[in-house]
Amino acid sequence: MKCNDIQEQISLYIDNMLDDNDKEILIKHLEECNQCSAEYDSLIAMINMCRELPMLELPENYEIGLNNKLKTAEAENEEKVQITTIVEKIKQKNWKVYASIAAVFIVFVISVTGLNSVKTNEIDPGSEIAHDNAIIYEQPTASPEESRSDGNMQFSKSSQDSPVVENEIVGRGLEPSSDMMAPVDAVESQVITDGRKVIKNAFLSLDIENYDEKFEKIINLVNASGGYVEHSDTQYSHYVPDKPEESLKIGSITARVPENTFLSIVDQVKGVGIVTNFGMGGQDITMQYRDTVNEVENLKIQEKRLREIMEKADNVKDILEVERELSRVRGDINRMTGDIKRWDDLVGLSTINISLNEIIPKDKKIEPVSDNIWEKAGKGFIRTINEMVSMLEVAFVGFVSILPLLLLMLVIGTPTILFIKKLRRRQ
Repeated sequence: MKCNDIQEQISLYIDNMLDDNDKEILIKHLEECNQCSAEYDSLIAMINMCRELPMLELPENYEIGLNNKLKTAEAENEEKVQITTIVEKIKQKNWKVYASIAAVFIVFVISVTGLNSVKTNEIDPGSEIAHDNAIIYEQPTASPEESRSDGNMQFSKSSQDSPVVENEIVGRGLEPSSDMMAPVDAVESQVITDGRKVIKNAFLSLDIENYDEKFEKIINLVNASGGYVEHSDTQYSHYVPDKPEESLKIGSITARVPENTFLSIVDQVKGVGIVTNFGMGGQDITMQYRDTVNEVENLKIQEKRLREIMEKADNVKDILEVERELSRVRGDINRMTGDIKRWDDLVGLSTINISLNEIIPKDKKIEPVSDNIWEKAGKGFIRTINEMVSMLEVAFVGFVSILPLLLLMLVIGTPTILFIKKLRRRQ
């Protein structure tokens, strides 16, 4: 048997309501499964704890009050039975009358509906009234609504269905209040957010001079804007042991800056050096953020109802089921709340990834003549000769290719030219 089936039978085993065969199967499973064994031990501990609770004395006149209430309830039940009997007799005698009234009512409703549809068809489709009515009719009544007020966006969404465990516990005889039994999907939670929720980011690659000075300048820009440096690193790209001051460095900075100063900081960082690569992006999480906030509100309502159900539970099995469902709901609330906080952090603080590459200034000193200048000149001379040879090869191949055509033109053209010259001489 599965652990779920075994755990459902543990309470029956404790109450000695299982047959011998089921008892043997359950005992064998408890010896092999640590999880079910722990569940059994917790139930036993809970029962022992309940047994150790002291017995409370009944209030004064409890028996007399209980007897009066029972008599009152019995009298009310007798009155209800008598009223029900009278109504049934009337129904049995006058069912034909009621059927006739119902038929007349149905015919009346159908007639009114037909007249309304005829009047609706008579409205001019091109008129503004018909157009407005059509628009109002086509608008869905249960869709999420978005409205802006003073620069804010307002959202609403229907909540989720009530949990299955609530229905199961009600079916076992518990009586939740009418507020508890109201469907959760009738609740509409509204979340007001400051505009859209967009996670912004940018990346820059810069060629800079005086690495340490520019690195420190970028750090100061980030701190002055109210942001912080999430990560930074520096290393040598070209190290000169004899002259460390002539060594070149590369590095990177990951900065988090407030969303309202994001573009300003990006422009200021661009001015630090020569931009070789740049890009910006944004991820709109407005819908996901709104849905998660509404889901948290719905789960809180569900948690409240589960706690009310737990107060009315009267046996160990129902209490354990409600506690299990309550633990799951609480875990979902904590997880989604963490997501909301993380999104708020990402939206409130934009990310800028900066790559720095130190270069040698061209105007800092006169560069010496390269040591391999003759080697470069020789390679250039050889490259030119090779290109000339290639051009001659192409010309020779082309001439040989058209040689048959030239011979054909010579064979045909020579007699023709001679014949034309003879004709001119005769004339």
